[in-house]
Amino acid sequence: MNRRLLGLVCLATAMLFVVSVMPVRATQNLEKTQEWVANGDTVVNAVYASELYPGSGVKIITLGSAVTGVGVKQAQLRIWTWSGTTLTLDKGREFTLGDSTSTYPTEYGLGVFAGHLDGGSGWAIVTVGYAVDTNGANHDHLAIWTWDGTTLTRRIDLGRASPATMRGVYAYDFDGTYMEIVTVGENGNNNDGVIYVWNWAGGGTITQVSSASWTGTSIQVRGVYIESIKGGTTKQIITAGTVTQTGVKYGHVRVYDYTNGAPVFADDDLLRFSSHDTELFSVFAGQFDNSHTDVAACGNFDNSGNPEAGVQIFRWNSGTSNLDERVPHPWLPTGVTATQCRGVFGADLNTSHTGVEIVAGGYALISGTENGEVRTFNYDGGTTGASFSNEEYTDWVLSGNTRVNGVFCANVDSDTTIEFLSAGQGVDSHGTINAQLRIWHLS
Repeated sequence: MNRRLLGLVCLATAMLFVVSVMPVRATQNLEKTQEWVANGDTVVNAVYASELYPGSGVKIITLGSAVTGVGVKQAQLRIWTWSGTTLTLDKGREFTLGDSTSTYPTEYGLGVFAGHLDGGSGWAIVTVGYAVDTNGANHDHLAIWTWDGTTLTRRIDLGRASPATMRGVYAYDFDGTYMEIVTVGENGNNNDGVIYVWNWAGGGTITQVSSASWTGTSIQVRGVYIESIKGGTTKQIITAGTVTQTGVKYGHVRVYDYTNGAPVFADDDLLRFSSHDTELFSVFAGQFDNSHTDVAACGNFDNSGNPEAGVQIFRWNSGTSNLDERVPHPWLPTGVTATQCRGVFGADLNTSHTGVEIVAGGYALISGTENGEVRTFNYDGGTTGASFSNEEYTDWVLSGNTRVNGVFCANVDSDTTIEFLSAGQGVDSHGTINAQLRIWHLS
């Protein structure tokens, strides 16, 4: 059911419980930072990590956009190897829908996933985003790629002519044949939120299996994740985004079961941090307390005209079959004008193995400059002020405005430590936006 939980928590109370935690801090360790630029402004919007062919080891995959010529912006896909000491660019590719920059002079690469998409033993990368034609119309764009260590081959290049966007992608094999590729975005000039489910058998065609949609005003569906949040082994599709209703902006989380080859709506939640307009950008689910599988969605709410970042925890209530708001975790430290959380993920990063650490990435506006920011913290499963602990954050700038657009967690150098990755952008000393990738670990 849709619920407005107005007055969830006042800002003063939220800040009070953050201060009262008195955390025993872990330490964030930066292993590597890498910036790059094409012919102009370059950004990374999404990051993932996976093996890509037998014996490849785990590769880091970044997706974003880059100015490649006068009036031309293309999506940019890059594959990297991190040895623990050296970061190597294995392959880079700029592309747009149909590789026609005269028809589609602008393309945004927004979401990336990699796995056994065709149900076999091989790996493939799926990228999503949208292209803008010369008339200003948006065309959603899904591409599938394979990489054998030498050649990057595009297997699928799918776009639609109707006004549409794709912003996020995840995949899971629900039925034991192919992985169901789940994409999220909007149709009809952002008035319809959409989920599409696709199968790819490994050839040159892709099949739309099913879809689901909902209507509203100024909808943006930005994040998707797949995990079992109801107990047992059956997994659910979880989406996060923003919807406006009667002039009020809500963070919007939706849960779908996958039944008989189609997503079936289970519940949703309309969220307002501290009774203020709220946006959500990313979603993840994991066992943060080593017991329950909870949902973490991140974004920001309007704090007197400036965004204030936060992560909201949700838990599935099996008694009422609802997704319940559990506890918020906002942050706006003293001396910081604004904060925003744009990506959230999690893994057991700490050798104490006390649960899945939450990694949140975004920015903090300090003295008029956006600082890139990553935060790591634990959630103990509770609903009171002591629910979050071991919080650590790092702020940094390149030369000008810097921000994190996506985060991911994986062991990317074949040691015993799971790293966390932050990907985004920073302005250099010449005023050009550089793409930025950072590799970290906790100790």
